[in-house]
Amino acid sequence: MVTTRTLITTTAGGTNGWWEGVILQEWNNGNYLFMFHSDNQWPKYVVFGVNQLRLHRTWFNGYWVPPVQESELAVEV
Repeated sequence: MVTTRTLITTTAGGTNGWWEGVILQEWNNGNYLFMFHSDNQWPKYVVFGVNQLRLHRTWFNGYWVPPVQESELAVEV
């Protein structure tokens, strides 16, 4: 059985670092179908285990910054 989930922006770890993309599906064996954002990445779709994925982080001022939680976002009116 394959479960389709809301797209989750994440990064996948490989031998050459972390690559940004989205999780398209969760498979019943605990793996995830991952789509790379980059059009230059080949293959475009790869299956990763949970230990090869993390929420996307941004390099800022010498630190990896995790994603901001929706509750932490400032809303300007």
